[in-house]
Amino acid sequence: MKQFRLDQDASIHVEYADRSRPKKSGRHFASEEKWAHIASEFPVSRLVAIWNGLPGVDPVRRFTSREIAASRIWKALQKLEPRQRRKARKPVSMVTPQEPETNGRNQEARITKTSRLIELLQQGGVSLRQLSQVTGWQKHSVRGFISGILRKKMGLEVISSTNENGVRVYRIQG
Repeated sequence: MKQFRLDQDASIHVEYADRSRPKKSGRHFASEEKWAHIASEFPVSRLVAIWNGLPGVDPVRRFTSREIAASRIWKALQKLEPRQRRKARKPVSMVTPQEPETNGRNQEARITKTSRLIELLQQGGVSLRQLSQVTGWQKHSVRGFISGILRKKMGLEVISSTNENGVRVYRIQG
């Protein structure tokens, strides 16, 4: 029987229920009712993140209701097999501090908002509006992320300038 485990970073793992092994940390569920109960505790934005992390689904920006989100996620989970994890939509060219290697094993590449922003900024000349649309964040959140995470924590040199149309654009010095 398939069992699902939701971990802290909104990843859902599919496993076979095995009583001899201790359960890994996270929320475990094996029925649609149990999943609906767990999903009812989450904001819709977290359900969107869970949906967008599933392999083979078209990403969405929002759901009309929590119930629709839970139902669609449950249907998508039924197609997954144990040991299949979230797959990256594109390979990540740079390993970020949020994605370290563990025990010498390579982790599967994941597309995160951080890696998407870094990739866009490396291409150069990205406006605040474009960055806001990619992440779904408000403009002040994008600016805070650039300053706090990219510049201070990751040590990247992010250059801000104005293009010929008078629009402020950002790029990573590289």
